[in-house]
Amino acid sequence: MNILTRCLLPVVMVLMWSDVATLPAADPFGPSVTDLTLEQAVKLAGTQGDLELSHLRVLPPQVAAMLARSTGSIQLNGLASLSPESAAALSQPDAFLELDGLTELPLDTARALITVTNPRSLTLRGLQSISDEVAELMGQHSGYLRLSGLESVTDRQIELLTAHRGFLGLSGLQQLSERAAKAIGQHEGILGLNGLTSLSPEAAVALAPHAQFIRMDGLKTISDEVATALAQHKGPLGLHGITTLSDTSAESLAQHKGTLYLMGLETLSDRAAKALRTNPEIRLPARFGLQASTSLQATAPADAPPAPPSDHQSQRTKELIAAGRPIDAGKLEIESRFHLARGMWSYDGLETLNEAWAEEAIDEAERARLNSVREFSPAWWREMEYRYGMHPPVPESHQDFTVAIGLIRTQANVVGGSSPGMVSSCRLCHSTMLFTSPDPRNPEPRFAEGIPNAFLDFERFHQNVATSGGTSPGFLFAKNLPRFFVDSADFFGILVPVVRPDGLKPSLLRYDKFFVADHGSSYTKKIEGQVPLIPFLKPLPWTNYKYKTAGTEGQGLYVDGGFTGNVADVTYAMAISRDHLGADYADAREVFAHCVPEYFKSLTTPRYPFIGDVSEEQADAGHAVFVETCARCHGDFKKTGSKTYDLVSFPNTLVDQDELGTDPLRITGVFDMDAEEKKRFLSGTVTLTHKYVAPPLVGIWARGPYLHNASVPTVYNLLKSSSRPRKYSMRPTSTDPNNYDQARIGWKFVDESAKSHQQILEQMEQEPYVRIFDPDWRSPEQWEALRQSLANVKSVKVDPTKPELYTGMLNTGHTFGDDLSEEQRLAVLEFLKCL
Repeated sequence: MNILTRCLLPVVMVLMWSDVATLPAADPFGPSVTDLTLEQAVKLAGTQGDLELSHLRVLPPQVAAMLARSTGSIQLNGLASLSPESAAALSQPDAFLELDGLTELPLDTARALITVTNPRSLTLRGLQSISDEVAELMGQHSGYLRLSGLESVTDRQIELLTAHRGFLGLSGLQQLSERAAKAIGQHEGILGLNGLTSLSPEAAVALAPHAQFIRMDGLKTISDEVATALAQHKGPLGLHGITTLSDTSAESLAQHKGTLYLMGLETLSDRAAKALRTNPEIRLPARFGLQASTSLQATAPADAPPAPPSDHQSQRTKELIAAGRPIDAGKLEIESRFHLARGMWSYDGLETLNEAWAEEAIDEAERARLNSVREFSPAWWREMEYRYGMHPPVPESHQDFTVAIGLIRTQANVVGGSSPGMVSSCRLCHSTMLFTSPDPRNPEPRFAEGIPNAFLDFERFHQNVATSGGTSPGFLFAKNLPRFFVDSADFFGILVPVVRPDGLKPSLLRYDKFFVADHGSSYTKKIEGQVPLIPFLKPLPWTNYKYKTAGTEGQGLYVDGGFTGNVADVTYAMAISRDHLGADYADAREVFAHCVPEYFKSLTTPRYPFIGDVSEEQADAGHAVFVETCARCHGDFKKTGSKTYDLVSFPNTLVDQDELGTDPLRITGVFDMDAEEKKRFLSGTVTLTHKYVAPPLVGIWARGPYLHNASVPTVYNLLKSSSRPRKYSMRPTSTDPNNYDQARIGWKFVDESAKSHQQILEQMEQEPYVRIFDPDWRSPEQWEALRQSLANVKSVKVDPTKPELYTGMLNTGHTFGDDLSEEQRLAVLEFLKCL
């Protein structure tokens, strides 16, 4: 399994491999590994990530016990047999086990796997048959149980299996008897029956009492009698395979009381479409006229989960380029470039995501409220915004497969599973929703393409949706804890240990040549490990792209201006692509080069919503101060109207670290590979500049927190260094004007500097929505592991008395505003509101 990680997270961890050098071969966990010694297994114990040992043929109990200490999924799909002793050692209460190579499951092994510790997820896709005794044991399991290889099961075995509580996958079944359907109708949990190719009216009637999600995506057609029976089902129902419905069937299904997914529909009569549209719980492809919601939380077709996509977007992009419409082509690329990628998460996980929220709730009443929240409802979208910083798709910029801004349903299934997949796109970090009216009763939120998402909590979303969707939560970009940071990552600065599975180009986002030169993709999945390294860096706004003047020292992308190549290189390096095997790379480079930069250049920044409250006289005075103290780096502005200043020239200045004084880790290369190595991976020029680019300040009001590492909450704190909090918290909503600090320019914050790390942990437990900037997140054990790893791999000697130098979260530097008087400082703030 190759999970293509995306660089969207605040902190990256990596398992330094110097202490595992004794493992066999250059790629110690590649396909050639058929056995492991106990010594080798000990070195894997506690791995923070998935273990994929798909060619392992032998598993002694002692080795199984060591592997069981890992925190991700354990994939042992090459095992043809498993002893009861090894099964007992391997199985843990929170385990995600994949044992698809087992074609038989003896009773003793089944008892050890299931009744001893009840692993959270057990996948046995290779089983072709089971005994009644084993079926009875499986009925005692609660969690995720996948048995998609079972094609022939007796009615008695179905009755025993359906005592199971949780997700039960029986996608190998092609038909259901009335007796089996009656048993399934009493099952307490989600059912996967995607292998069914036909369904009798009698079986449909028997299924109707089932109260939870049933997926039957293998059905291509259903009779009117079946539609009438299924309409009585009151839980979510997935019929994505249905391509057409008769008028009678459509009118019957329109009476269905739960969410009904019909995203595969290709043809409908006007009468049928009209009937289905009367039920807001029915999800239809957009071409059948689904109307967008007008509520604040659903300013897009939020009630329209995406349809399985096709690949017509690529051809359409090229047609737009040929027609001389590069901006439209670039927009389409941003919307659709990722829809064929291998799924990172199961789309089905959204259905029960609210259960993950409820589990975290302390208050019983709040737990009950969250358990009642329906998928894609306004209340659901409110939780998505406050918990993860995610917003519903917008009508003016979405495709049928768009789930949320920056979240896409993919054509490929989730990695290692049969469920529809989901993947993130560039927009998750680089775009957001912003209020545009100062009236909190009508904030008029608008899509802000290219403005960084200040409140994205990608890691927390990953953990929650992976759990609810039955994939391994593990460490996607192994960050220490969710919600410790208030911003998403600058994907160039956060160096992710990933290699594209096609083997053509290692990722730009790598730590050093030690990893790049010696190991391939199957290796890198195992080094998502244990040493937290650099914290988050803010993604740059796409709206700044137009100011990257060729021929200047700061012409390149990213905070250090170090890369001048094609944007497609970066997309490829991030391992986010149209084709998860990378075959599309040449096409992406050509298409991106012709249209995406033009689209970025067309983007504009939103106007400051409180412009009516700005003092024009004070702003003009601030402009005079700005010219004297700031313009050298940040550009020249000309007044073009009342309370309006336009940028007329921008120097693209790179400022030396010695002069700037901000946190140096982003540009020192301590965790980075050198420029020569990067040149091997990217077509553009890559330079380790040891400097930071002074950014354009157009739209600066919407781009907090500030500095490249988001260590300063407001512009006022930036201009008065003594006022900066070392730790701070924010309440995450960018659509509420009450959350904005007009006086200081930035999102409102609370100074948490007096709190210990333990107190902050307790605060996060009490406050489910809070974001906290805490430089003290690294534990003493993590700090020591980091120190040793840097010494062993990079020959970097770390000063043990100054751990703060290796957090990347210093709020120092950029003290140029300290020399201003308070009057001058406030005048500059007023001027910046007019840009």
